[in-house]
Formats: sequence, structure tokens, C-alpha cells
Amino acid sequence: MPARKWTPEQRQRQSEKIRSWQPWTIRGEMSPAAKRRVSRNAFKGAARSVVRQARVIAALIDGDARELAKASHETPGGHAAQPLLSHF
Repeated sequence: MPARKWTPEQRQRQSEKIRSWQPWTIRGEMSPAAKRRVSRNAFKGAARSVVRQARVIAALIDGDARELAKASHETPGGHAAQPLLSHF
């Protein structure tokens, strides 16, 4: 499907509309309830941490130091790892 062909007048009119809307300034609700709700947006479920802890336990059982180090430092998004077996 070919791209839309805008006339100069259409481009000017659309530009004026978008500047009046200012969609880049819209941030949505900022109430405490809304902040709590959106704070969970990136949460993918507890399965990731369960699998990570299972890998650590398996590495401890097998005595595989490299696998243990890998499993201990692996986090989504490259953030600093938290201690995995701190509650044992």
C-alpha cells in the first residue's frame, strides 16, 4: 500500500492541528491510585524470579560455579541483581 500523499495545504492544516493538541504534553492521570496502577506495567509475573531461583538451586546442587554466577547476576533489563537466596 503506497504512502499517503499530502498536499502542502493538508500538511500545514495537520501541523496546526497537532500543535493545538500538543499530544507530547499529555501524561495521563497522576493520582496516587493511578501511579500504583502504572507502577506494575513492566511486571511480567512471578515466573521469572521462580525460574531464576530454580537455576540457582540447580547450580548449587550440581556445584557449577559458572552457572551459579550467571544465574545470580541475570536480571531483566540489565538492572543490578538482588540476592536470590536471601530468604533461605
